[in-house]
Amino acid sequence: MKRKLLTCLSILSISTMIFAQTTFESKVIIDSSTGANPYAIDSGLLDNDAFVDIVIGTDGGNTVEWYRNNGDGTFDTPITLVATGAEALLYVEGVHIADLDGINGNDILATSYGNSNLVWFANNGDGTFANAVTIGNSLISGAGAVTTGYIDAGSTLDVAVLAYGSSDVFWFSNDGSGNFTGPNTIASVPSTGPGAIDLVDYDADGDLDAVIANTDAGTIEIYDNNLLPSGAGTVSFTKYMNTVSSGNGYLFDIEVKDVNDDGTLDILKSDNNPSGGSANIAYYTKNSSGTATTFEPTTIATSITRTSLVKVADFDNDAKNDLLVASDRATQPQDVIWLKVMILVGFLQKSH
Repeated sequence: MKRKLLTCLSILSISTMIFAQTTFESKVIIDSSTGANPYAIDSGLLDNDAFVDIVIGTDGGNTVEWYRNNGDGTFDTPITLVATGAEALLYVEGVHIADLDGINGNDILATSYGNSNLVWFANNGDGTFANAVTIGNSLISGAGAVTTGYIDAGSTLDVAVLAYGSSDVFWFSNDGSGNFTGPNTIASVPSTGPGAIDLVDYDADGDLDAVIANTDAGTIEIYDNNLLPSGAGTVSFTKYMNTVSSGNGYLFDIEVKDVNDDGTLDILKSDNNPSGGSANIAYYTKNSSGTATTFEPTTIATSITRTSLVKVADFDNDAKNDLLVASDRATQPQDVIWLKVMILVGFLQKSH
């Protein structure tokens, strides 16, 4: 365990701070022979037990693999889901677990960069999944990250997907029975290369807005969902006047959470290849309201210089959010670092 002060914006001295003694055990290999180049991952309940399972997508193996959690610290041999013919997958770069049809629990979504496909696997409720069914293709050039949310403020989860190749962000309306209408456009900006998305009610007006990280352009933008509070019944999106962040080298991940525990949403970014002195990890707070809001950055220092995934959660049950930061370079000193919050806006490199 390493204890190194990274960022402390509190005026209190370190001696007045008390840290929980939470630690993490050594890593356990779940599978050393996945399909080639495991690229995407999600977790959730997929069978009739209370143990969280894992799904991965492989970029080189073109597979979607389900690891059933046995509840004793082990996972079953993976089950490869079936996607053939028109539903075939080539370079799987997105997977997501969600209940799309309200039957048998959570289903699995997957995207295919090579043939621009977006598919879903229905949960049969007996520990198996139906073969892949296409939600959308052809227009989704270079399909990447995929997520779900109640975009039209209905009772069934809609699907949002990034088209990296054409720099579009689309969403599909779900009727709750496995039928999807779309693609509908959230954003279309040439040469931006959207790489990550989060759906969240950023302006607290009752509908889900889209926060998008553009990998090629190095920018983070917010698109306001105009559905509510007007109640017009149709979804359209308007880009905020001000860019959240610009000048990034290679945006890898974003997440919208209350990072600093002040009761308002922040936007957390991970820049895998920061340039021009920009931070690899930072979060952005809003200092006004509406689509004209401006954003203030706070840098979070870490020994990982090439960060990939970043996640916000309360890992030690102290009612304050912490950060989990991952590296994509095997030559770096840590693969994963837990950054524990101090007071409200400081973080301590806790363990890895």
